[in-house]
This record gives sequence, structure tokens and C-alpha cells, in this order.
Amino acid sequence: MKKYLKKLKIGKLEVYPNIFLAPMAGITTKYFREILISLGGCGLTFSELISSEALIRNGRDSFKMMERGRGEFPYAVQIYGFNPEHMGDAAKIIEDGGYGDLIDINAGCPARKVVKNGSGSALLKDLLLFERIITTVKKRISLPVSVKMRSGFNTPIFLEAGKIAENSGASFITLHPRLRSEMFSGKSNWEYIRELKESVSIPVVGNGDIFSPEDGVRMFEKTGCDAIMIGRGITRDPFLIKNTYDFLKSGSYLSASICEKIEILLKILDAIDKNYPDKAKCGEMKRYSSYFIHGFNGASKVRSHIYLQKKSGDIISFVKKLYEKIKEEENCK
Repeated sequence: MKKYLKKLKIGKLEVYPNIFLAPMAGITTKYFREILISLGGCGLTFSELISSEALIRNGRDSFKMMERGRGEFPYAVQIYGFNPEHMGDAAKIIEDGGYGDLIDINAGCPARKVVKNGSGSALLKDLLLFERIITTVKKRISLPVSVKMRSGFNTPIFLEAGKIAENSGASFITLHPRLRSEMFSGKSNWEYIRELKESVSIPVVGNGDIFSPEDGVRMFEKTGCDAIMIGRGITRDPFLIKNTYDFLKSGSYLSASICEKIEILLKILDAIDKNYPDKAKCGEMKRYSSYFIHGFNGASKVRSHIYLQKKSGDIISFVKKLYEKIKEEENCK
């Protein structure tokens, strides 16, 4: 297998390996990122999506969301917004507070609540505004600036947007090659990643439909991208980044057992129990349980049972008993 692992120079940062964890709202919390980092194989992590408008208004939740986790370096804070000056102000707050090592501008989020005011992937409908935001942020800070974008809103304009990002001073571009109108349906068009890579001189990061280590290798092979970013795949397999790294490094990897996945779930539940307010615990625990309780007989019934629980302590107790049961049945070490 061709060697695709490499070190990327991003401003003053040296990033290795060239496998990134995608920013995902409500999923890649500080506590989940810490767990994934501990497994190995991840070169760069990103905060959840942070509103520039909330940040400049001193929104407590926004500051909490962008906290750096243990051992999280390098770490990027991703911001979104529609006002260039406010985006610049938010980036300056992040730099001055030492919250991140890189600022990532979101031009890809398809969520209605984000695009309705012209943010996220809606920036791709107004490339002059897209350019103003990047140049304004770049002028306000000394940290590297990157851009994460979709291939377009309703029509593909990624090549034009990519050149704008490059000329405006972006250090790299991450492309999720779906239109906003496609949301997450169908298959992402990896050919767009290859075309973008051939049209710009800055690094291009490929994102979209990496659900196995083999997918990660195929993306490198088919697109020539400089790095890959893994997102939704980790919601079914938290070992996906580690296993992709192992596969790229040695040509082989060990698939995680059901026991190992539930061990990760128990760590997440413990972090939620220790760090979340009581009123939020049950909902968060149910959501993460729905991600990782799969792949064994009766998994759907187990998920249904968890969703009926009213107390976080009952969820933890139930998952612990489930773990011991599966551990015995699967003869896990």
C-alpha cells in the first residue's frame, strides 16, 4: 500500500497524522474528543460549531463548548456567522483567550437554523460575503485560518470558492462534496475533492462517507487529498480513526469488539454524569447509547429500554449490566 500518512505544516503548527476528527454539533463534545484522542491516530480535532454572534455577546454556553480537552493539541475552534466584523471579533476572542490553535470557518453546515440567516453553507450563495469573512478573520488574528465547505448550496461552485479561500489566506480547505440541498443523502462526490486538489496550491482535506478504514484509503487513492476528515462514521465505531491510522500505517487493523464499544459508551456516560447538569443527563446518555448499541442480537430492544428510563443512574446501571452480560457471552478479555 502506498504511504499516505504524512505531517502537514499549517502555519506554525505541525499536524500528524493527517487524519482529522470532523466537528459535529452535539456529538464531538470535549469529553467525547478526549476519549477519541486517548485511542490514538487523530492528528487534529475541532470544536463543535460555535456561533460568532453568541461568542461576541459573551454567551456562556459558547465559551463552555469551545473548551480544550485534556491532551488536545493541536485543536481548532470552528465558528460560523454572516457578519464579517463579528466573525473577526469572535476569532480575536478565541486567539486572545488561548482557546484554540487554529480558526476554522464553517461554510458547510446544512442545518436550517444555521442557513436561515445566511451562515454555514448559505455563504456559498454569496461568494463576495464568503471572501469578506475569510479576509476579515485573517486580518484580525495571527492564528492559521481554514475553511470547511460543501460543494455548493444548490449548484457546485466549489472550485470558485476554493480559489477565493486560497487567495484570501486560508491555510487549508476541507471539502464535504455534497450540495446543501442534498443534506446527507446519496453518496458524496469524491471526484470534486480531486478536482479541488488539482486547482489550488494549499492543502485539501477530504470529508464525506468514510465509514471504514478501507474507505479512508480509497479517499486518499481516488482524490490525492492531503488529509482525511472522519465524521459520522465514529458514531457507530469510536475506533474508526484509530483503525484507519493503523491500516494506513501497517496495512492491517483489529476491528473493535462489541465489548470495546460499550466500554467507550460507559466512559462517555461517566463523563456526562460528572459534568452535565441533571436535567440534561438523561437526554445526552440516550443519544450516545443510540450510537454505540448496535451489532448484537436484541440491540434494538436494548435501545428502546434505555429510551424509557427516567433517571441517568438507571441508564448507567443498565449499560453496566449489559456490558457484563455481553462480556460473558462474547468471552471478552
